[in-house]
Amino acid sequence: MIENISFCILHSGRDERVFNRCVNSILKQQAPRFEILACGNRCDHDKVKFIENKEWIENGEFNRMRNFLCSNTSADFAVLMTENIELSDGWYEAIRHADCLDIVASRIETENNVRVVDWAYRVMLGSRGYPCPLEYDEWTTKAYVSDELMLLRKRAWERVKYDETLTFDRNADEDFCLRASKAGFRIGVFPEAKAKYIGKNLLSKRDLSFEKSENTVRAFRRAFTAGKEAIKSRDYVQALNHLIEATETVPDDPVTLSLIGWAHYFSGSYEQAIHALGEAINIDPANHSALRGRGWALLQVGAYEKAVSDLSRALETVNPNHRDEWVETVRGLSWSYYHSANYQEAIRHFRSLAEKSHGDERGLLQDVYRGLGWSCYRINEFGDAAAYFNLAILNIGDDNHELLKDAKHGLRLASIGAHQANSAAEDNAVSPEAYAPVTLLQNTPPSSGDPRGGISSKLRSVVKRLLNL
Repeated sequence: MIENISFCILHSGRDERVFNRCVNSILKQQAPRFEILACGNRCDHDKVKFIENKEWIENGEFNRMRNFLCSNTSADFAVLMTENIELSDGWYEAIRHADCLDIVASRIETENNVRVVDWAYRVMLGSRGYPCPLEYDEWTTKAYVSDELMLLRKRAWERVKYDETLTFDRNADEDFCLRASKAGFRIGVFPEAKAKYIGKNLLSKRDLSFEKSENTVRAFRRAFTAGKEAIKSRDYVQALNHLIEATETVPDDPVTLSLIGWAHYFSGSYEQAIHALGEAINIDPANHSALRGRGWALLQVGAYEKAVSDLSRALETVNPNHRDEWVETVRGLSWSYYHSANYQEAIRHFRSLAEKSHGDERGLLQDVYRGLGWSCYRINEFGDAAAYFNLAILNIGDDNHELLKDAKHGLRLASIGAHQANSAAEDNAVSPEAYAPVTLLQNTPPSSGDPRGGISSKLRSVVKRLLNL
């Protein structure tokens, strides 16, 4: 049971009426032993031990004030509160058994009975965090107690302390609670312990209620979800409309910017894709989706060295459990190396794809075998090139005329080379130095695959031999 409490009030000095209501509400409690300390602008109250420091108030150094107040308390439990808090008459009676916890929230409402941010968790959208309400019987590892009114065990404060580098608008209460929770201290809420938030917010510019943050989160999620669903259905115009609407609410969310980039990519607007994906990467340099997307877009506009750089970074950040993302990263990197004339690296990456592909992934296999065929052809390994082109042809459907033409053309050139023909031009073909194979990320969401059959069993031994070279 909590029998001795130190009440610590942050006092701006802007409304003595509000401060007096706060102090009087404390005096009405039935705590056996208590003390009242206040810090900030000077005031006279015979029941309050006052520590004057105008500069801390003027500079917004509220965390410094909280630490200073806690360091001067004599009780095992302290109550950090702003001068706007008025405790209900039964607040102490409702919270005196809260010694089972180390940091405790109370139920707080405005004078108009609107719930104040009291027991919450924060949703991060872009660079900003938005407080969202927890039900009073809910708990999460992300839960935090508002320092508008916080009961805490002094031992917890001594271990964690407030971060004095965080200003009033930097979610210091959340930071304090999460660090305390990580250190093993118990955090919870006693909703029967009630308080009123009176007057205007005199210390900070934070929103008192959840209303604004909930509306923001709701509007963002609605637009973001609609945009994501539109991408899945390949309606990229609608996707862009919804996702741009989401950025009007949250302008710096890297996931949204990444999806905008992909929508531009699939619309064929590669320069716009590069711009949007670049914005996402500037915010989150390890954003795999954005790195992979910009790499593919750079590949499509012919910036092959830059594509190699982005896709190499994407390969370092890809989650190994997300196979489709790994496949698309390595596939893009393989073609980027090819077009950069680094054929050995292209072959190495194409072979890693072939080793991890499945027999029914014909869309992937034809692409890999065409890549291997062209790479081997460029380094005059004509026999291997011809074998790979044959494998590619077996995995291309008869209706895919462009890819089939590409693979058959490569096979003709490899066959001429294998038979020591004087020139590919003698076969009335395009000069191999001027020819570029078809390299496309299909107009579907990334990593969709194209499972339409398997590899002919009579060629499995050929594949095994080639992969082991």
